[in-house]
Amino acid sequence: MKFKGHESFAIRRGWLYKGMKHVRERGDIFLAKDAMEELGLGSNMVKSLRYWMQATGLTEETSEGSRRVQKLTKLGELIWREDPYIEEIGTLWLLHAHLVTNEELATSWHFFFQRFLMQEFAKEDFVHALRGEADAAESSLASDFDCILATYIPRTLLKGRVDPESNIDCPLGALGLLRPVSVDGAGGKEGKSKVYRRELQDSANIPPEIFLAVLLAFAKDRAELPLQDVLSGTEEMAGAGRTFGLDFAGLLAMLYRMERSGALQVVRTAGLDVVRIRTKEPPLAWAERYYEGLVGEG
Repeated sequence: MKFKGHESFAIRRGWLYKGMKHVRERGDIFLAKDAMEELGLGSNMVKSLRYWMQATGLTEETSEGSRRVQKLTKLGELIWREDPYIEEIGTLWLLHAHLVTNEELATSWHFFFQRFLMQEFAKEDFVHALRGEADAAESSLASDFDCILATYIPRTLLKGRVDPESNIDCPLGALGLLRPVSVDGAGGKEGKSKVYRRELQDSANIPPEIFLAVLLAFAKDRAELPLQDVLSGTEEMAGAGRTFGLDFAGLLAMLYRMERSGALQVVRTAGLDVVRIRTKEPPLAWAERYYEGLVGEG
């Protein structure tokens, strides 16, 4: 488990491009003496970017002798090649899916999207729920909650929460997964906790190739998945429905879209409610199809 690895900074626009660019040129950039100068970031921001590159699945960090170095993962190589500036909605969903299923590095994100079930909630709700499972300081959990908000809610909707000069929108805010119910407190009453809400997503706005890439990664070669597990997940598998902000109806709509491609089959007869995986292609092959489709549209 890891908490507050972000150093209180959410991902900022341009950071992931900057990180990929420098990691490709110099794997030990984040621990180099001239890291701040090369990256154009302060000391804590360098630490934050080092963390975010791994938490989103763009890089992995290993030891080479006495040095710690990062290199792009297969996902990182794909995104660097196809969308290095992180502009496409499919790229954002891929990064989000990796982040919220990375229980080791992004424990609070994983807990929030996979196990914390409240639709409307305040900071105290989240901190209390996670403290029941994690041996971590309350201040660290509260900091993670604030960073989750900054990750998914544009700063214009969080006005007054932080100094505008230090708050640059995170690109994942474009997904529209969270929204404040009231920025001034519940019901607008002073002294009440601010309340936030999960926003259900329209499956028509989620690229089906990206959804399938994520589902296949979650399935880990399983040939048949109960529909309820695809929605909510299990101890062994993350829930695609929860990851993408879909309810059961939205999940079915997405699966039926993919069924037409022949990649899977939805079975709801003879007492079964399962998804049968038909494709033999690996997850990233479907992500590549998504990017190929963008070129075709252009």
